[in-house]
Amino acid sequence: MFEGHRYLTRGVAESLPPDLIAAIWNIVDNRKANPHPPLDYLQVFDVVSLTGASDCPSIVRIVNTQELPPHLVVRLCRVSETLNVSVWVIDSGAYCTMLLPHEY
Repeated sequence: MFEGHRYLTRGVAESLPPDLIAAIWNIVDNRKANPHPPLDYLQVFDVVSLTGASDCPSIVRIVNTQELPPHLVVRLCRVSETLNVSVWVIDSGAYCTMLLPHEY
């Protein structure tokens, strides 16, 4: 699961900083490397800024959840922008897509 090509929707490419996109893919890769519990086809990432102003790096909390089997991973990450957002990563078999929920 989560093999093959990776794509971003326009909304992700235009609204998320590259360092946050890389951090989310990194979490997916780390979960693949340790497949217990197995990955669900839908990974949800809730990003919440903990510190920072618009002109300095921000510490964000990234909470990764999945429905089946239930699983939760929390990571802290430094990113270039202050933001609060939910991001989905969907495995479609041959490819994976990172998108914002309203783009589904």
